[in-house]
Amino acid sequence: MAQFECDECGVFLDDNDLVNCPNCNAPIGTFQLIQKKDGRILEERTATLPKGGAEVLTKNIMLSNDDVEAVFTHKESKPKYDKQHTYLDKIREFCSVISVLVFLLMPSSLFAQDSYNIPKKEHFTQEQINSLRKRFKQAGLYTVKSNGNYYWYYLSENLSESANIISQKLKISVDTLYMLAESGFNDKQIENDKDKVIGGDNEWYEFEKKANDHFFTHPTMTWLELMEKTRQDQKGNYEIKSLSSYLLFYFAYDPNIVVKYNTKEELFLGSITFSDNLKTYNGDFDLKGFGFNGGAISGIANYQYKDAPDGSRIFEGSFSFQNHGHDYAKGYFKNDKQVGRWTWDSYNHNNDDVSHSEINFNENGIPIAFDIYIGPRNKPKRSYLSGTFENGKLVSLSYKDNRIVKCDGKYNAEGKPIGDWHIEDGSHFIVMSFDDFGKLIKSGYRDDRTGDWINATSQYPYELYSYVIDRIKNGNFLRSTSF
Repeated sequence: MAQFECDECGVFLDDNDLVNCPNCNAPIGTFQLIQKKDGRILEERTATLPKGGAEVLTKNIMLSNDDVEAVFTHKESKPKYDKQHTYLDKIREFCSVISVLVFLLMPSSLFAQDSYNIPKKEHFTQEQINSLRKRFKQAGLYTVKSNGNYYWYYLSENLSESANIISQKLKISVDTLYMLAESGFNDKQIENDKDKVIGGDNEWYEFEKKANDHFFTHPTMTWLELMEKTRQDQKGNYEIKSLSSYLLFYFAYDPNIVVKYNTKEELFLGSITFSDNLKTYNGDFDLKGFGFNGGAISGIANYQYKDAPDGSRIFEGSFSFQNHGHDYAKGYFKNDKQVGRWTWDSYNHNNDDVSHSEINFNENGIPIAFDIYIGPRNKPKRSYLSGTFENGKLVSLSYKDNRIVKCDGKYNAEGKPIGDWHIEDGSHFIVMSFDDFGKLIKSGYRDDRTGDWINATSQYPYELYSYVIDRIKNGNFLRSTSF
C-alpha cells in the first residue's frame, strides 16, 4: 500500500494498518466517487474522513450531486502491527511509492526533445492516477465535464508559459501532461461540433491539433512563440488562423480513457447501413452537372451500385470521379440519393484558380449546408459562398467576393430575404431590414462623417438566392436529388 496524506490535517501517513489518523484521529477508510447513471467509479483511494463528511473530499470536483455520489467506507478495526507486517515491509512499500512518483515527477528536461515519438498508450495504475489527482488538486485545478467524461481544467493568461513551466507548476512530467491533454482536446472538439450544422471542421481541427502537439513536443517553446510561429507558417494565406490568446487545456481525470476524434462525417457514415453485395464499376464516365458551366465532363469514375429490377443501376455506396488530374468529385449514395459530405474540386485553366465545393446531405438526401472555396492552385483557399438549409430550403447565406463585397442574411421558405441583411460593398456598410414575408422595411447606412442616415439598397439579397440554387441544380453539385 502507498503512503497517503490525511485529508483532515495534511499529515502523511506511512502505516496503512492504522484505523485513525494518529494526529487528528480522523477515521481511515476508502473514498469512492461514483457516477450515478451507470455506477462507474470515477475515483477510488485511501482517505481519511473529514469533519465535514465525504462531500468535502470532492471540493475540487465541480460536479453536480445529481451526477455523482461520494461514498466513504470505514476500514475494519485491526491491530496496529502484526507479525506479518515488519518495518522492512514498510520500506519496500515506500520504495514502491517512490518508483511511481519518479515516473510522474521525472524532470521535464528529460522530455524536452524535438520528437513526435512520445508514447501515447501508457496504462496508468490506480496509484499513479491517485498521485496525479492529488497534484492537480494541490495546484488548484478543478474538474469539468465534457461529453460524459471528466477533465482537470487548466487556464492561464500568461502567454510566456511553456510546457516545461506548466510541468513544473503541476509537478507532472511533460509527456504525461501530453497524454492527458490529448483526450481532452479531442473530446472538446467533438462537443464543439455538436452545435455545427456541417460538423467537424477538419481544417481547423488539424491546425489546432498540430499546434497542441507542437507545444508539448517542443516543451521550451512558449505559447507566445508558438502563436508567432503559426503566423509565420501561414504567410500568403487569404485568411490567417490564430491560436487562442490564452492557454487552455483539459487534462483527463481518468487517463486510461482514450477519446478519438471523429468528424460528423465519420459518425454519420457509421450510422448508415448500405446494402449488401454491392457491385463496383471502374471506368469511363460522363459526369453531368459539374463545373461552373453545367454540361458534362468525361473522365474516370469508381462507384458502387445495385441492380434495379428494370436493369438500370441504383447508386449505393461510395462514388469518386477524376478528369485528367483537373477535376475531382467524391461522396456517398444511398438508394440513388446523395448522403453525407460531397466534395468537388475544379481547376480553371484560364486564371489558374481552383474551386473547392462541399455540400452535406442527411440520410434522406436532403441538403444541410454548403461551402464553396476559391484560390490559387496548390495554395490555401478562402470561403466565398456558404449557406445552410432547413427541410431542403436555403435559409441562410454568406458571400465574400475577394474581401471587397460581403453579404450575409437569411431567407424564408419561399426564398425571400427576411430579417437584417448586412452588405459591405467596399465603400458603405448597408443594412437592409425585411419583415417575415420578404417586404423591405428600411435600407441604408449611417454616414460616418455626419451621423446622418443615407437611404441605399443592394440587389445581393435577391440575386444570391437564385444564383445559389442555379449552382446546385446545374453547376457544382452533382445529382442533387432535392432540386
